[in-house]
Amino acid sequence: MVGSAREQGEAANDMARYESMIRDGYDPWTGEQEYEYKFVGKTACDSDAKSAACIQEKQKQLTATQIGQAVCANQDVQAIAGCILDAYNGIHPEAPTPKPGQDANVLVGGNYNWAFNDGALIQGQPAELAIGRYGSIDSLHVHADGTFHVDTANWHILPLGGALHLAVDLIGGNTIWKDKGIPRP
Repeated sequence: MVGSAREQGEAANDMARYESMIRDGYDPWTGEQEYEYKFVGKTACDSDAKSAACIQEKQKQLTATQIGQAVCANQDVQAIAGCILDAYNGIHPEAPTPKPGQDANVLVGGNYNWAFNDGALIQGQPAELAIGRYGSIDSLHVHADGTFHVDTANWHILPLGGALHLAVDLIGGNTIWKDKGIPRP
């Protein structure tokens, strides 16, 4: 079935939109540009992609990307890339203040926790970071003590975020991935 000329035109417009989104990260309908930031160079993942060191490295990269995109939102792509690199170079693993009865551990719920090298909180943070969360899927979670990590999903975004956070971070992160961390792409 071929369809009417109008249907064919709509299908061509849809295809052009999706091709643009895949090729350039640009959505012509919304006018929004999406960028994917990648780290290059030698890492712990070169020798063993399943090692705890590789998982920690991938989580550091993801955390730096979330911070850079949050702090430098609405800036050009080069400024955001600079913010991501600054965040990557400016964080180190650090255990959050433990709850009563818990041990201090840098790996909590399968997620490595980080702090800024100079002890400063995120500067120029958007309102989302002030309440402790930024993003929906791959959600930056800032603790009251200034440490932070990236959860798989923001549990405040119900039902999907809550279900993903429960399954991956709470259940998987405290069982399957409690010793090495949750693997990230």
